[in-house]
Amino acid sequence: AVWCYEHAYKVETSDAQKMVAAAVRHAGGTLIRKKSPKMFNEWWLDTENSKAPYVLILHWRETKPCFDFLEMELSRGHIQKMPQAIYVVSQAGKAFRHALSWASSCKHNLKPTVSPEMTRDSLKAWLAGCMKKGFDGVSQRESKSLAGYDATGHNQEFLPRMISCRLPTAASYSVILSLHIMSTHLPRWCLFPQSNTRGFL
Repeated sequence: AVWCYEHAYKVETSDAQKMVAAAVRHAGGTLIRKKSPKMFNEWWLDTENSKAPYVLILHWRETKPCFDFLEMELSRGHIQKMPQAIYVVSQAGKAFRHALSWASSCKHNLKPTVSPEMTRDSLKAWLAGCMKKGFDGVSQRESKSLAGYDATGHNQEFLPRMISCRLPTAASYSVILSLHIMSTHLPRWCLFPQSNTRGFL
């Protein structure tokens, strides 16, 4: 998990740091802290950091700069480097309602979960939901979207060489397999039934 927060290393937030680290560790992950959107962007652009799926935890101050960057890269076709899920921490009251309204307008690939606070229980529940969804590939719905992607010309360079897809049933396995066999311009697809793989950055 990547936590982008300006106070991520300050002494006065040591309790919050321990809480976030413990919640991520409980979910089988490793916590990476970045103090600013710029530092997150630099981490993201490092190709070594694209080898494992990750979730992104943001506070409201860092949210828009990070989203502006991710939306720009998404428009360039960098689908495989997007966070698997995003958790945005806002303040309660009017700020929280504003954050909810903003989140509803976000692109599907970057739809965040917005919370008025970040407690141990709320973060653990969100991470547990992320693990239940699974980070070993893309979902069935997302697979259909990628199958319709135009991979010809300059867009082809942005596609991963191999994509794994987790499928909940044997019936959907055969349907998706037939769908992707027809997608000749896409990279090789590895299709598996529901996976029990755990762990993420």
